[in-house]
Amino acid sequence: MGRKSLIKPDRQRPNSWTTFKENIANLIIEALMLLRQRDDLVKDERILNRLLQNCFVEANAKLRLDYIPAPEAKNSPHPEDKQKAKRENNMPDLSWNIMDHEASYRDWNRNFVLECKRLGMKTSKDWIPTEQYVIAGILRFFQEEKGYGKGCETGAMVAYVQDMELEEILSEVNTHLSKNEPSIPLLVFPSIGWQQQGVSRLHHTFSRSYIPFIFSLQHFWIDMKDCLYLPSSLDTQEISNKDEEIVTKL
Repeated sequence: MGRKSLIKPDRQRPNSWTTFKENIANLIIEALMLLRQRDDLVKDERILNRLLQNCFVEANAKLRLDYIPAPEAKNSPHPEDKQKAKRENNMPDLSWNIMDHEASYRDWNRNFVLECKRLGMKTSKDWIPTEQYVIAGILRFFQEEKGYGKGCETGAMVAYVQDMELEEILSEVNTHLSKNEPSIPLLVFPSIGWQQQGVSRLHHTFSRSYIPFIFSLQHFWIDMKDCLYLPSSLDTQEISNKDEEIVTKL
């Protein structure tokens, strides 16, 4: 039997990207709710990301899906880039490479990025989580040198809400967003209200300088204020913050 063409899609093959978009929100919410139930939580962001990766495996099994994200994988090359772009050195927290068989051959690959951040009160005079959510989170989907989600019309952010009221957090995030990039629309109060001890969904759509030029960013804020955390050393937290500062400046 001859090989099937790589250019002409097989009509019997499901459209991975279409089904992925239909399922990704439920998958993220399921994984976050599983994260809330764990008894090995700490407040460190990188450790939470690792635990969330494990929760995605369990969430896929529960929902009978097979979308396991890659942790800290570099941004995928894009056919538009004739040589290695600076954005290819950046590593989103979690990402999926999904095939879109209805797109043109050059645009088959979709790199769906999920960036994760803590949200709550500032941990030091120079470290404000609501500010980092913007400059080291949202703007990575907007700035071409960061290039998150190039070639993909949508992406997502997760927020681990560890303290502060959600309404207060929203106000602070929007203040930092207005200050750092006023062209991006502010986040608005969720249409179904805040989900206490659950996942609140927000989103906005904005224009950017790289393809797709119109991009939709989904936000999933998991309320973890009531969770019990294992003690973690201050040194570990300080190192994590410093590492984040270094990445932000790259």
